[in-house]
Amino acid sequence: SVTSPSYGLYFNNYTTANTVGITIDNVSFSGVTNSAITVIDADAKLVTIQNCPTITAGTYGIYTDAIDQSVITNCGISNCGGTGIYITNSGAVTINSYTISTITISNCGGYGVFINNGSAPVTTGYSLTGLDISNIGTSAANYSAISLQNANNVTISSSTLASDSDGYGIYAVGGVSLDINTNTSITAGDATFAAVYISGATSPTIGTAVSI
Repeated sequence: SVTSPSYGLYFNNYTTANTVGITIDNVSFSGVTNSAITVIDADAKLVTIQNCPTITAGTYGIYTDAIDQSVITNCGISNCGGTGIYITNSGAVTINSYTISTITISNCGGYGVFINNGSAPVTTGYSLTGLDISNIGTSAANYSAISLQNANNVTISSSTLASDSDGYGIYAVGGVSLDINTNTSITAGDATFAAVYISGATSPTIGTAVSI
């Protein structure tokens, strides 16, 4: 259990290039004023964050930048001042796979999950499944349960996604191949906002088993 530091766990260019393998397993975080878990390394691979039942933080629950072939699974994230899971790619690395599964996110001030692939035309692949996201964007309007910025090859399935009273279910700008399918329920905050907002994305697909 990690309680009350500025950051919970912070890995930044933590060893030499092409580092393979970090596992954060069964750790709880509370009272963290910044991010609970931060991993930043343009050469990192195979980062696993799993079985963390309680993640609360002043800003981000989990923040990763430019890491590949990684998994976040079976975690509970709540009461973060900012975004639950924030994924960015400032290093413009190829992300062959990034899996987020069986995650509960609630009562966060920003987004539930935010994925920003930057402006570089690199290949990415994200799988989001088994997410339960609710009461998102409590600090301000226009936040969404899931926000995608230039993220390529994203699959969202078997999830329940709901923002606060003034936000989108899914907000996607740019990117290629967005597939929303299989028992996914998406709810906007109110009639002012769309359950799914897509702009400039190529080849989006919304399956017949999606409830909006």
